[in-house]
Amino acid sequence: MSAARKPRSASAFIAGMERGRSSQGDEAGADTELAERSTPEVTGAWSIAGRKGLRERFEQIEEEAIKANELQLEGILEGKIPIQIPAEKIRDDVGTDRIVERPDGDDADSFQSLVKNIQQRGQRVPIRVRPLDTGWRPHPATPRDITGQEFALQSGRRRLAACQKLGIEVLCFLSFTEDEEKARLEDLHERFYENAVRKDLTQIERLYSIGLIAMETPEASQAQIAEIIGVNRPTVNRGVGVVEHYEKLSALLDLGSASRDDIDRALKQIRSANRSTHPEAERSRIRRETGIERLPPLPFRRKETARGLLSLSRSKAGKTILKIETASLPEETIADILRVLEAK
Repeated sequence: MSAARKPRSASAFIAGMERGRSSQGDEAGADTELAERSTPEVTGAWSIAGRKGLRERFEQIEEEAIKANELQLEGILEGKIPIQIPAEKIRDDVGTDRIVERPDGDDADSFQSLVKNIQQRGQRVPIRVRPLDTGWRPHPATPRDITGQEFALQSGRRRLAACQKLGIEVLCFLSFTEDEEKARLEDLHERFYENAVRKDLTQIERLYSIGLIAMETPEASQAQIAEIIGVNRPTVNRGVGVVEHYEKLSALLDLGSASRDDIDRALKQIRSANRSTHPEAERSRIRRETGIERLPPLPFRRKETARGLLSLSRSKAGKTILKIETASLPEETIADILRVLEAK
């Protein structure tokens, strides 16, 4: 049997631990030195690949940002994407079509409800505005930047007023026009389209809005205006009458409750009273008094000839008018006509 191992003294045990730590330290030092010798090559390769990856990612992000701006710009120009505009940058030039006075408190209560709703839920429905500078367009790189611009309100007066009272920016769709002279007409069109869905607009207010559009478009016929705004021609005629005779209608009707039939009867009454003093009525009186109406009838109104088309008419003063429409009229022919006209 082998001799029993003697117990190790505490000092010997501690000395062994120290030798172990020393040995581990030497091995760790050797490993660190080896790692340091090999690190430069590994780090360099990673740095090149890393920089390339970051550059590619930055380029991708930049392309995505450009594409996003392009989509935003397109939506803003088409009036489909709203932007935030400070309320003080928006002018109300077109005014309101709510021309009938409501009972006290109705409008105030409704407006306070609107203010409270926007305060609690935010402005869910944008208003519509157009830049006063007809040549301005958003910059492609910053399509929401409106620095230095002011805008004209087209629709949403109450929402604008509510945002002004709350001191918040206004969510707006933008409209654009290159024709400054037609800008007000477009404002009236936009106001009418928005009001077409309003339930509290009275009959007289709706017709007044249509009449304003017609009177701002003197070059278009009532039939053309009716087609543009989606109503029938008699409605346009009725609207023009409401604008022309609004003061007299106010004296004859309760504008808040007047129906279309009530308005038609009142317009007929007003026009009938005006007919005797109308310029055309005065011209008819002059024709009767001067005997123009007793003149013999014209031999023809329009007549085709070898030289062209002849038109014969009579002025309101009774003078005969001869009009010649032809591709060419030689000087000798003109001289012949003059000789006939100058002969006694």
